[in-house]
Amino acid sequence: MSSWIIDPYIRYAIPTSEVVCRDLLELSRQLGCTAQGQEYEEAGERRFFVKHIVNITAAFSLVTYIYDYMKDIMRYLCVALLCMCSLAAYAQQEDIEITDKNDGTTYSVEFTDSGLIRKVVVDSEDGKSKFKLPKELDKYKWSKIKDGLWTTMKEPDEGFKTTFEGSRKFNVHYSGYLYENGEKFDSSLDRNEPLVGTYDRLIKGFSLGMANMAAGDFAAFKIAPEMGYGDKDLGVIPPGSTLVFYIYKIDEPGAAF
Repeated sequence: MSSWIIDPYIRYAIPTSEVVCRDLLELSRQLGCTAQGQEYEEAGERRFFVKHIVNITAAFSLVTYIYDYMKDIMRYLCVALLCMCSLAAYAQQEDIEITDKNDGTTYSVEFTDSGLIRKVVVDSEDGKSKFKLPKELDKYKWSKIKDGLWTTMKEPDEGFKTTFEGSRKFNVHYSGYLYENGEKFDSSLDRNEPLVGTYDRLIKGFSLGMANMAAGDFAAFKIAPEMGYGDKDLGVIPPGSTLVFYIYKIDEPGAAF
């Protein structure tokens, strides 16, 4: 239990020990009751002395209170700093090098400090290919394929394709990020396992982006919600998210499964 001392010389209500308060008040009452005649002045001096003891106790309690309060603040600041350092360490993904188990192709991927793909080197039996992108998403030069879909590829003379054949097969490596904050949510490169399937099994933006790529091409695609997952809440992908996919097209057999 604690009590409060309110002193006219200190503009704070200071929590202090109930035992100390009780003893000081009892001493004051005893001094007041026994002071008679010539002893009044002596008792008054004692009361004055007790008053200063109270003030000193209050001041000490104030200092202790402030000290404890500052310790709590420093503790919270240290926890926040550790969290920020952990998030920064997570965001700074290390460069990777993987080798395809099927054809022996080696993929070397360099990342920016924020975790975006910066450079890709593909070393296959057909030779070595290098692809490089700016460090920041807002520095990308986007070309519009269709409403809701953009790419870093240059538009061909005949223009981009705006349709795709759903039964066609594909074989690609990819990494997906949220455009708003650059956070990665999925990557076949991290698993060292290419994505295979047919075009009709994917979101429209991804499929239409691949339809404009040839085997051996690498590009980034910005996909608006209407060409992506729309308002679906997929956990790592919030509703209404604009996405960025990095895609390397390994090959495209062409026939349906």
